[in-house]
Amino acid sequence: MPGSKRTQTVAATLTVLATVAGLATRPAASQANGVKYIVETVKSKVNTPWTLRFAPDGTLYYTSRDAATLFALNVKSGEVTEFSGVPAVRVQGEAGLLGLALNPAFSDNHRVYMCYSY
Repeated sequence: MPGSKRTQTVAATLTVLATVAGLATRPAASQANGVKYIVETVKSKVNTPWTLRFAPDGTLYYTSRDAATLFALNVKSGEVTEFSGVPAVRVQGEAGLLGLALNPAFSDNHRVYMCYSY
């Protein structure tokens, strides 16, 4: 049921497939379609995480649709950096901070592109 406590809890948990990021520290716990993977929660209680992008250094950049905020998560330490300077975003219904892309030369120029409702 939308809006239920369970739905909110699931939506508020940011889960990372650690082997995709190359950060697996435990034996593989699951397998699907012949691919072994580990599901590791590295940050919980995140307000409506929407788009996730890994930078070349392994940092996970993600947006919060409802908080209209851009974050960087160090998946090894769990440290989160919140960025300022995000433009005014209309947060209403399905509107909000919806998309994120890292520039192909991100390692050199640190440019981030966002898609949002205004």
